[in-house]
Amino acid sequence: MILEYVVGASMLAISTVYYADSLVVDHLPNWFVETFKWGPISIQPFAGAFLLILAIPGAIGVRESSRVTNLVVFVVMSTLLAFIFGGMEHIDKENYHPFMTNGFGGVLSGAALVYLAYMGFDAVAVSAEETRNPKRHLPIGIVGSVFIVTTLFVAVSSVMVGMVPVEEIDVEAPLSEAFRSNNVVWGEVVLSVGALLASAMNILVSLYAMPRILLSMSRDGLFFSWFGVVNERFKTPLNAAIITALFGALVAMVFSFE
Repeated sequence: MILEYVVGASMLAISTVYYADSLVVDHLPNWFVETFKWGPISIQPFAGAFLLILAIPGAIGVRESSRVTNLVVFVVMSTLLAFIFGGMEHIDKENYHPFMTNGFGGVLSGAALVYLAYMGFDAVAVSAEETRNPKRHLPIGIVGSVFIVTTLFVAVSSVMVGMVPVEEIDVEAPLSEAFRSNNVVWGEVVLSVGALLASAMNILVSLYAMPRILLSMSRDGLFFSWFGVVNERFKTPLNAAIITALFGALVAMVFSFE
């Protein structure tokens, strides 16, 4: 869980800083993306600062966190729908033949990668104590989110493969590059912004879920009781949220993908 939420959020924070720089065509100041040497350690302070800022909504309450998340989800969903409907005009039916280019083995390999897209739905379950009617709302939230994500995944993949031949798909930025290869300038910009916000949303969700997992573990005697203290003002596991944010920021500042 710690690897999935905290370290995953830290890696996303690192990539988001560099993605923001590339989004404005490397026009951000050099000090925004460069690392600073502190003895043998290289530090990227803005990745850590970005993660700490996103930790605030989840630390002060579920309402604040949900408001920010709802806004970002709306923008990301709009971006995906823009890709689906905007890309349909550029579909070449010849790209669908042969349908299973790499055979059944390719399908299995793709399924193994798609599995990673389904990580994180358990984050819905950790909000049980802050849900008005968890018995009714949690199943709806989990099943509904799985259904929506699956539908969007299939639709986006179908349009992308129709726009670009399989062997020409850019695995690093497939959606924006699909628009770029078809000379859809507005689509490339919209998808770049959407990708940036999607990364921020994933970090926000991770930093919301991890403190509540530590809260449950501490109550069961599996972790330090200090992490199970609920702040009287915010009604959140503030201690766990602070430690999670600081640890994540530390990882984001001193580690890199290399």
